[in-house]
Amino acid sequence: MFLGRSFYNGDDTSAFSTTSGLGNLNDSSDYVGQFEVNLGKRFRNTTRVRYNMENDAFRRLDTRFAYTGDRISGSLRYYKLDSVTAASIAAASLANEDLSPPSAEITGALRVKLIDNWSTKYTISRDIDKDLSRRQNLSLIYDDDCTRIEFIYTKEENDLGLVRNSDGFGIRVSLLTLGAFAPD
Repeated sequence: MFLGRSFYNGDDTSAFSTTSGLGNLNDSSDYVGQFEVNLGKRFRNTTRVRYNMENDAFRRLDTRFAYTGDRISGSLRYYKLDSVTAASIAAASLANEDLSPPSAEITGALRVKLIDNWSTKYTISRDIDKDLSRRQNLSLIYDDDCTRIEFIYTKEENDLGLVRNSDGFGIRVSLLTLGAFAPD
């Protein structure tokens, strides 16, 4: 568990974003916290929050549940931003609302081990506000002690002006012994 808050004793409010809680001549930030619960090796929960004392409201809530089994693993993540935080991020995205992240999203992943070294994974990210599945991935994965090869099909519904929707196929090769990469 972690709980914290920052303090500032200066006059330069442009040094901090509005979402930090230190902008607009505030001398202290929002409260931030991270809470983790691990139930053995199989179940995990992580929740991160940002709480604003002035409004008595949460600016951000981000929680993730995960299960890891011998053949099946999965995760579910939910996050929500308040309207002030979402507007600040949209303003930082060149005032284009379509380029900002959704204010509420749910993401799920399911991985199934097929046979030795082979598995498949499906991931989906759903924008709750627009009732739209933003991104979906379906992967066939080969894993051994040194190498990870993924064959990935991706479908995106961006709705970003000219970009719009897209889908594609890719191959990702990772050499696991060359860095601090750990497969999920």
